[in-house]
Amino acid sequence: MEDQPEKGPSVEDIRRALGGLVTEGLIPYNVGENGGCLLDLAIVQAQRKPVPRDAPEPDRHAADAEALTSVLQDAVNHKDISGKHRRLLRDVLPLRPELLGKVVKERRKEAGKDLKPGKKDIGPGTIRTYYEPKALKKLSEVLWRLESEFRAAYRNGKSADSDEQDS
Repeated sequence: MEDQPEKGPSVEDIRRALGGLVTEGLIPYNVGENGGCLLDLAIVQAQRKPVPRDAPEPDRHAADAEALTSVLQDAVNHKDISGKHRRLLRDVLPLRPELLGKVVKERRKEAGKDLKPGKKDIGPGTIRTYYEPKALKKLSEVLWRLESEFRAAYRNGKSADSDEQDS
């Protein structure tokens, strides 16, 4: 695997940025402050609704959060994300609306209930130290691959079409 798609962040950069989002979740302020390289991904920029340059910061953060959340939901549902990682990521990030705004300990507790349904709950500490890093690493790899594919598709097809339309 390459270190980065052409002019994009590495898997490790993506992983660090995802980790920065977990504490406060996908609320607009946190995404704006801690989204880092995730907000620069072409797959996120393509989903972002236009916001005027002079728009207030909360409006820009809200547009970023909406776009990033959409991309993360698609990535979490990717075939390369296992069921247990998918359930954990939906709770911890959080991608389930009912967990948005909950503190990270509550989200990890919920993830511990959802991780292995029908079995004993897994504690928030174990989620944080054992399960969460693995799930975030897998999500980082999927995001990196989706970004690479998106950029390649753009270079190989869409860029020629958009050049013709600009003439």
